[in-house]
Amino acid sequence: MMEKILSISIAAYNAGKFIEECLDSVLEEKILDDLEVLIVNDGSTDNTRELVQPYVEKYPGTFRMIDKENGGWGSTVNVGMRQATGKYFKLLDADDWFYTENLVEYIDFLKKVDCDLVLTPYGKYDEDIKKVYSVYKYDLNQETVYDLDDMADKIAFQMYAMTAKMSVIRENMIDILDHCFYTDVQFVLELCDRCKTMQYKDVLVYKYRVGRGGQSCSREGYIKHHEDHRRVTEYLMKYYHEHDLSEPKKRAWESRVRDMTGAQYLIYSYIKDDKRVERMKEWDERLKQEPQFYDVISKEARMIRNNNYKNIDLIDSCFEFMRKFARKFGVDL
Repeated sequence: MMEKILSISIAAYNAGKFIEECLDSVLEEKILDDLEVLIVNDGSTDNTRELVQPYVEKYPGTFRMIDKENGGWGSTVNVGMRQATGKYFKLLDADDWFYTENLVEYIDFLKKVDCDLVLTPYGKYDEDIKKVYSVYKYDLNQETVYDLDDMADKIAFQMYAMTAKMSVIRENMIDILDHCFYTDVQFVLELCDRCKTMQYKDVLVYKYRVGRGGQSCSREGYIKHHEDHRRVTEYLMKYYHEHDLSEPKKRAWESRVRDMTGAQYLIYSYIKDDKRVERMKEWDERLKQEPQFYDVISKEARMIRNNNYKNIDLIDSCFEFMRKFARKFGVDL
């Protein structure tokens, strides 16, 4: 059997609306022998399994479905990492997709390199305006092998951009929190810690869907899963203190966690009950114990905090309007 170059792990929970578009995006005949596509069916109750099965039957050497009890996104990542056999490993959410036309070039690159981590650009697709409104590229040299211990703080790491060497994942036994949302940040930062070398390939691979109702990063998702978001944030702060990170990796970690700590203020502000100010003040007191993470990045969170938690809805409405307006002009706030 040919060695697989890339294992793609797809978390699929009630993904019937999107899963075919997702799977079709990896159907590039020239590289199917190089791909292993693991669809981890996380206890779906819709028609996800029935839609995936024809791909498994038609391309048995490429597609494999793994059925499991529902355990959340992190549990699907753990299953994917344990069962993947490829040289490299990449995550793909079931409501996202790849730029099919660029996969041959991407796989050819993965065949040639031997670094721990490969970064590629990604596009953001807005569900409201039905187009890619932003493409994120990295200002990096494609010929250079970078030492992450020296320059991790110069990279805005995102799951969509990352392809990791399977040997690094196996050797470090990375284990993602289960029954919990927002663990993509844990995956990203633990890879940042474990990986030593990195290269960049300037070819668009991942198309990330935003603005869909029901997503964990939607307002309703944040309200529903606000305890999960805090659980992950607390885990990351604890990890930071317990692991020996290089100074650049510490700074990268601090920046990303400050994104999370700032978001927690906003998530609490979305819960419009008589305890939301109490929650935000309690979170503020908690963060005072973590000076590395208290100076949050979010301008909206800082404004709410500095305004002593008054006019929360007015501040939120202004920032939400600016974000939606900006996306129409290809700007990501």
